Amino acid sequence: MIANLLRSTFAFAIAASATALVVAGSAAPAAAATARTATVATRGIDFASVHGTARINDEVRRAARRVCATSDRSLAATLARHDCIDAALASAQPQIASLAAAAIEARTSLAEAAPTSVAR
Repeated sequence: MIANLLRSTFAFAIAASATALVVAGSAAPAAAATARTATVATRGIDFASVHGTARINDEVRRAARRVCATSDRSLAATLARHDCIDAALASAQPQIASLAAAAIEARTSLAEAAPTSVAR
């Protein structure tokens, strides 16, 4: 079961609150925040290794940048984009930690269950 989870595509809830920016002096009322998500493929990533965790963190960072992208290049939009990326990364960390813990547990369980033979 854990192996299937680790080999599948995992949808990280990169719940990046992509809040609509209100330009100063604009007559438009503030729009409600829109939640967007991204799916990050985890196939072939070993969550029990340092390299695997670094790789998934890179993938999540790229997905967060896509989710939080905006064509507005104003200072307010840039700051909001950085906040969005930070929030997205923070929302994914518990999921990454959970998958890493499950992978380490699975690896430990397999190692403990493996028969040991001693050659003479």
